[in-house]
Amino acid sequence: MNKITIVEKPDWVSWNDIHDVLVAAHADNKLKGIVMQHQCLSGEEIKQELGSAGVMIIALDGQKVVGVAAIEEKIGKQWYLKGRYGYLCFAGVLPDYRGKGIYTSLIKKREQKAKELNYNLLAFDTHKDNLIVQEIAQKNGYRLVRYFRAQTGDHFNVAMVKWLNGQDAFNKKVKQAYCLSKLLTIIQFKRNGKERTRLTTLVCQGINRWLKVK
Repeated sequence: MNKITIVEKPDWVSWNDIHDVLVAAHADNKLKGIVMQHQCLSGEEIKQELGSAGVMIIALDGQKVVGVAAIEEKIGKQWYLKGRYGYLCFAGVLPDYRGKGIYTSLIKKREQKAKELNYNLLAFDTHKDNLIVQEIAQKNGYRLVRYFRAQTGDHFNVAMVKWLNGQDAFNKKVKQAYCLSKLLTIIQFKRNGKERTRLTTLVCQGINRWLKVK
């Protein structure tokens, strides 16, 4: 094995190469029922999703693509995401290359790029049972901030955030806010109809007042 290099996507790496790495990297998760929407996209769909503002980072063993990770710009409306931020997506490392620090290197490279793009905050979401990714992210300063139902409606996700300026404005409340969001989600999907909607609205209003979000 050559020395692993972490670079922005060179032209000779195709989007289908990236798709193939993501499929292989998440094959085990898929068998466990941990299926994430981004990892199911084709190469062309990945390219379209990132658009011109997105950046794809590649881990190379010589000429072989062994890991990928991307960052794209989004505008946040959640209490922990206000305005422009970097969203982390399309991340995966080939099974034979796990345990070598490549995923962490991809995280660091994306953070470096985020600072160049003047993002003060990075965020991503993942399946609630994708514990390995959550553990690695937490070791690198990311914090659980939200527990929620995925858009597909068939599983639950967690959102994780890192403040790149080192100033976590909600430092004392982030953990409580995450626990509240988890409790809210569990209650919400055990209720039905109008009762569920009314309860959700009231609790969300209470959380926002507690966090002093205008």
